[in-house]
Amino acid sequence: YSFLQGQERQAEELLSKALKLNPQLVEAWNALGEVYWNQQSYAQARTAFEQALELCGPNAVSLRNLSMVLRAVECEELEKGSNYAA
Repeated sequence: YSFLQGQERQAEELLSKALKLNPQLVEAWNALGEVYWNQQSYAQARTAFEQALELCGPNAVSLRNLSMVLRAVECEELEKGSNYAA
């Protein structure tokens, strides 16, 4: 999902409302996770993709996106560690 710059907050709000009405909307969980991903809010993105998997079952999009988030978090942690070592 590609949201226009500056519309992330509105997208987050609308997707959250949709998920309150129907927590099994896998597309909404994935879209919400991508909003967080684009904002580099990796912990929130991880939660959204994990919720998609937990509530909606295994699916390729959520698994791929969760994998990307976990790799990004791992890279961030490695960079922080190397900064401390320097």
